[in-house]
Amino acid sequence: MNPARFTLLSRFTLALLLSLALHQSALAQARKADQIVKLDNSAIEAAINEIDETSVSYRRFSNPTGPVYRIAKSEIKYILYANGEMEKFSELKTTPAVASKKSPPAAGKKAPVDAPTRTVAETAPAEKFASAEPRRQAAPSNPLSVSVGAGLSLLSTSGGGTSVASDPLLSFRAGVSKTFSLFSFIALMPTLEIARMGGVVDVGSIKYTTSVFYGQLSLPILFRTPDRGGIRFFGGAGPYLAVAALGTRSDGENSVAMKFSKDEDGLQRLHFGIGGQAGVGLPRMPLSVYGYYTLSLSNLAYANGVGNATLSLNSFGAGIRYDLGRR
Repeated sequence: MNPARFTLLSRFTLALLLSLALHQSALAQARKADQIVKLDNSAIEAAINEIDETSVSYRRFSNPTGPVYRIAKSEIKYILYANGEMEKFSELKTTPAVASKKSPPAAGKKAPVDAPTRTVAETAPAEKFASAEPRRQAAPSNPLSVSVGAGLSLLSTSGGGTSVASDPLLSFRAGVSKTFSLFSFIALMPTLEIARMGGVVDVGSIKYTTSVFYGQLSLPILFRTPDRGGIRFFGGAGPYLAVAALGTRSDGENSVAMKFSKDEDGLQRLHFGIGGQAGVGLPRMPLSVYGYYTLSLSNLAYANGVGNATLSLNSFGAGIRYDLGRR
């Protein structure tokens, strides 16, 4: 087998193994349920989805990909989260009956028969104290999102015991993603993006700028903290595969289109690696801000173009994501 292809295959296998390790770690940590304890001390095994001012939405722990249910806070005594934290809620308070003062009956009239006195709790609607079978939530649980980001990217060349990094190039990306909740605090977020990356290399007194537009598919696994006051932190990583669509190499005066051919001293069209992100969802808004990085695990250069050198492409920056269908 060609040594260059063997190295490419082994690095791609490493990326898949890292992704599987993250996935297995997520499954190992997600075996405990959140406990919703109601006023009558009965409990619901659940995966909490969201807590707002008046209610709690959740999925049944036995059906983590099933429908989202909602229960009023007034029906909850406390929630015991899977990590051991407890959140208490105010119990429904009843108003004691107030005895009314009555005047003695007039002469020759019978005293009126007193109607039974009821407390506020007794006159409350029957469904208030019915078995709290939650209702389905209409809002989407796996939202489609759009995102934009900007940062820096650079090319790194290593070989012969030395490593040289290019000057950074301004990079940007935009794309769409869809979140699939695996458990209350773990999600898979496939993302499809268009990204511009590259670097600026000094050759003598001339600076050569390499700029490439990629189509990139990422499969990160995200860990999310419980929603507290509308704020939710998240972070995770996963593999990506990038396909070059077009690119240019310029010396400041002349610009040449890249052909991505083995006969050219250029880049390979395909490359893969691992990427990560961490950020926070903004309170009461369908927005989140995050930082990201990508680390190439494959050699972008053809062996016949640069000898035994290895060329990698890395990037980092910040972005903003908008969840469609959420208010």
